[in-house]
Amino acid sequence: MDENFDKLVNRLNRTYGCFLMWKYIRKSISIPESGQIEADRKSGIMNRYNGIFSGVLYATENAFITDLYKFFDKPKGSLKLETLIKNLPSEDQKEARSLIKSVEEEVKRIETLRHNFSAHEPVAPQREKIFTEEIEKIFSVVQKVMNLISKSIRREFMVWDLWENNTNQSFSFLLDDLELGYEARIARMTNMNKNLK
Repeated sequence: MDENFDKLVNRLNRTYGCFLMWKYIRKSISIPESGQIEADRKSGIMNRYNGIFSGVLYATENAFITDLYKFFDKPKGSLKLETLIKNLPSEDQKEARSLIKSVEEEVKRIETLRHNFSAHEPVAPQREKIFTEEIEKIFSVVQKVMNLISKSIRREFMVWDLWENNTNQSFSFLLDDLELGYEARIARMTNMNKNLK
């Protein structure tokens, strides 16, 4: 059970990290979220490096949709929350299943997104909008269930909310560094042009 728990912890870390990157990019270019000036500045930086940021946005969205759904996967033999829940004491099983039931509708939406956009490509897709609040609600439930499992097998509690501040700070530094590097490159090219005259 410990090895499977570690695999799920690693999956959760990767998946949550992808979601937070996706969320930061979306939020940072949103005028209501960041304000006009900051959203324009960050959007300008990302547009300058569009080949990178469009790929990151696409990859992180697909990764978190696909991997988040795996926690609730249906095929027998797949590593999911239920694989470990069934080994918990009965009270913890009941609590874990109740938590999962509370996000049933949100998980169905993730399944549809995964099926239509990450796993298959319908001829006439109906693009569903991803609501950050729904994804956060699912992550919260997965984290609570993982803590129930962790409490049972390791007698420890895991903290997940440090990730967001770290991700936001890292992306903010990256955008600032890209902006400073661009400005330095322009200044260097301007100096080179002056020297040619």
